[in-house]
Amino acid sequence: MPDPGETKNVINEYPEVAAQLRKIYDQWWIRMQPGLVNEDADQSPAK
Repeated sequence: MPDPGETKNVINEYPEVAAQLRKIYDQWWIRMQPGLVNEDADQSPAK
């Protein structure tokens, strides 16, 4: 059954897909972190 609104969590039905996606995401995040030069910048809201 299609779920275009992604309202049903299917992680328990497809754990192998979830694991593969997590691995891909983690590899992407490791590559992106060095470019996050403003991570420690002050994030005070504009006044």
